[in-house]
Amino acid sequence: MIFGRKPKSVSFAWHKFPASHEGIKWSEADIQSYIVLKLRELAFDNPNFLFWADMGGMKTNIRTACKAKALGLERGVPDLFIMLRGHRLVSIELKNAKGVVSKEQKERHKLMKELGFPVFVIKARSPMHGWLQVGDILREYGV
Repeated sequence: MIFGRKPKSVSFAWHKFPASHEGIKWSEADIQSYIVLKLRELAFDNPNFLFWADMGGMKTNIRTACKAKALGLERGVPDLFIMLRGHRLVSIELKNAKGVVSKEQKERHKLMKELGFPVFVIKARSPMHGWLQVGDILREYGV
């Protein structure tokens, strides 16, 4: 167990609606959780990459936010990181159809690109649409 105790069940909209349905307002959490599920499935059979996700977009209280900052969580960091063979790191920022890249994200992405780390911004109309875009990126990098 990742946090030392049994996690509570979490429900996302794609548990109730088809992940390909574009007629509802998907949250970024809906999109990210679906992509993480698909990445886990792909990673199970494919030892050519590892990934992790950032939780910076979660709503927190002041105490939790202060603690996160003290532990190194920074604003503007992309949502997903994919490590590939050959010391390559790909970062992905996820947005729903109406999502906007914040000023902090633009600044962080610019710095990451200047250091040679690609950052992709995906605007997804549905969780499946986001996953298809991530799949295109993975194929581009040989996964």
